[in-house]
Amino acid sequence: MANWEKLVRNICRKAGFEPHVTQRTMQIHTAISLVSAGIGIAMVPISAESVRQKRVAYRLLEERAVTELVVVDRNKKVSPIVRNFLMSTREVVGKNNELPRRSIKHHVTDK
Repeated sequence: MANWEKLVRNICRKAGFEPHVTQRTMQIHTAISLVSAGIGIAMVPISAESVRQKRVAYRLLEERAVTELVVVDRNKKVSPIVRNFLMSTREVVGKNNELPRRSIKHHVTDK
C-alpha cells in the first residue's frame, strides 16, 4: 500500500469510517475527473483546487495531512544550486512547521 493511500485511510479512520476503494489513481486530474463523473470522492492537495471540473466542490478538511517530499536531481553529485535549494527549503520548513491554514471558498463549477 502506497504512503498516500495509508495517509488517506488513516484520515478516514479518524473520521469514523473505512473507505471502500473502487478506483485508484496517482494522477490528480484523473481523480478529479472521476469525482466529476460521480465515481466517489477524492482527497487531493489544496493546490488542486485550481482544476475546475463540472459538479466538483473543494472542501478543507479539519485533519491536516503531512507528507514527506524529496528532491530529485539527475546528477550523483549535489550541485551548488540543489544544495542552496535544499538549505532554503529546510530554513522555510523549519521556521514554518505550523504553516497557516489557507481559507478557500467552497466552489462548485457547472460549466
